[in-house]
Amino acid sequence: MESSYLDLPHRLSSKDSSHADLSLISLLGGSVSESRLKDKTSYDGMSAQEELLLAGAVIGSAAIFLSSRGRARGLSAEIIQDSRLSPQIGRFFAQAEKQEMKGLFASMKEEAAVSGQGMSPEAAGGAVKFPLNNSSFAPGSFARSPEDEAKYLAADAAKKVAQAAQDLDVAVRDKALMVMRELKDSATVLKNPVTGAELNGNEHLYATYMDALPRKTMPEFAEYGNLAPGVYRLSFADFKRQFGYNTRRQELLSKFEPVLQNLSQAGVKEVHVGGSFVTKKSMPKDIDFLWNKHESVFDRQFLQSVDRGILLQHDSAWLKQEGLQMMVDPPPGGTYKGMQYFFAHGRAEWEGRIRGAWRLTGATIPKGLVELDLTTLPKQWLKEAAKLAA
Repeated sequence: MESSYLDLPHRLSSKDSSHADLSLISLLGGSVSESRLKDKTSYDGMSAQEELLLAGAVIGSAAIFLSSRGRARGLSAEIIQDSRLSPQIGRFFAQAEKQEMKGLFASMKEEAAVSGQGMSPEAAGGAVKFPLNNSSFAPGSFARSPEDEAKYLAADAAKKVAQAAQDLDVAVRDKALMVMRELKDSATVLKNPVTGAELNGNEHLYATYMDALPRKTMPEFAEYGNLAPGVYRLSFADFKRQFGYNTRRQELLSKFEPVLQNLSQAGVKEVHVGGSFVTKKSMPKDIDFLWNKHESVFDRQFLQSVDRGILLQHDSAWLKQEGLQMMVDPPPGGTYKGMQYFFAHGRAEWEGRIRGAWRLTGATIPKGLVELDLTTLPKQWLKEAAKLAA
């Protein structure tokens, strides 16, 4: 038992300290307090070990409550009540709020000896008074409401799913970082394929990450409904069959196909599709796609003639009205692979308890990116023939 409290400061500051550690420390300190009250022994002259245990009881109970952001409220209340430490805990919080930490434990010891208020909740009529701020708590007052409990459970479930999604590309990130280290060790500098300028740190990561992603031909979905991390090269027929399964999706595809036909006619070989359309979301808002305007060989004059060059415009307002969001220009210093990296990540959101209120929060998670082979589009003359035959 001695090792449980002699390394108290280290254990409380360690990232490996657990609620079980803190609970044990709290109960040990409580046993010292309770035995002295039963024997009517003054707190003056406490041994160093007893004093440390009593301090640990206060810190431990407070730390459980604070570090869990209230999730261990029931456990904390039980520890406080069972160990008869209510006045000391009250003193701790009052002092902490005022930032008067100097001499905290000495004043706690004096107050406990003078006030004699180290009584059980039952003896105090079901509630315990805190001497400094005259506040009190009753048994069960730390319990969560059913609504809060449901929100905590939902938030925990969402975080677990997000963590599972993040774990899916750990190997990809490790491979990308290994390549970056090798490049650094060999003094190799990656350059922007358009400007020739040296890539910054983020663009280095984007390039190596996209190169490390597995290439796939069959869609694989993760728990969130997103494609699992990877680049999925699909023919237009497979793309249409996989993602055009309801009226809304077919409506978006009917707007998307003519755009792809024009790009293909200009010599563009592929586009990359991300966003909600390539997830299991039944009613996607639009189709997000990008193509490599700055590195591809294509007939610029032809695209300039199509609807006043809208297929050369980044984030065209006219296309957005049609439910299509097209990205073609990277930010200053950026690259096409950087744009792909952006499309290969999304945001998982849930409601979490932040600074005493329920707020929308979330995490960035990886997802798959579809590489659409435009050479597989049906030829325009075949489409016209099919219309005539119908």
